[in-house]
Amino acid sequence: MLTAYIIINGIKTDPGQIDGWTDRLVTAINTLSQHKAQAAEYYTGALNRRVGHAERVRKVAKMIGYYQRRDYAVHIVAHSHGALVATDALSLRDRFDAEVFAAPVASLHLFAPAVDAEEVADALEDSNALRVRVCWAPGDPALKLGRLSRRLFGWIKVKGRPLGYGSLGLDPSWLQARQPGRVQVETYTGFKHSTWFEPAHFDATVEKILHHDNP
Repeated sequence: MLTAYIIINGIKTDPGQIDGWTDRLVTAINTLSQHKAQAAEYYTGALNRRVGHAERVRKVAKMIGYYQRRDYAVHIVAHSHGALVATDALSLRDRFDAEVFAAPVASLHLFAPAVDAEEVADALEDSNALRVRVCWAPGDPALKLGRLSRRLFGWIKVKGRPLGYGSLGLDPSWLQARQPGRVQVETYTGFKHSTWFEPAHFDATVEKILHHDNP
């Protein structure tokens, strides 16, 4: 089957930066494998990320559908807040309009995911995704700050969702225990929030993504 990757960034990522990690990952997949890759880029800051979120989510859902209707198996690679964009997009399967997607996404690669473990579990239990790979760093400073934001402001809810960031990327053990056969966890001690995409680690990151889906 044909294979396509959709790459989703987190906050404070400039879509116009020609050497950003999303563009580099798209290029690497397109040139090192027979697969296709496309970035679903956007820009948002830490405090205004809910503005435009619904449009970003629908964009990803539509992209999945475009590839699936051409007989591609779709995989998603998401970093940080991009994991929330991805899981919200998956919740639109068969629920929005003819442009979105009908089949499950083959896999999610979540790097330092700033999303609640329960939302990823829902994606698996609803069969919106078949497998999940979580790459996390125990000392991730950005996610520690995000977890603090949830503790401080989580009592405030907007459209039923608490303020602050999810922190799956600080402890994926609950998710793995709930779905042991479908969740792969990789621990990177000493990494920070974006270390996977730094030059010293980038090639290994690409290789592991491709090997996970095409062993």
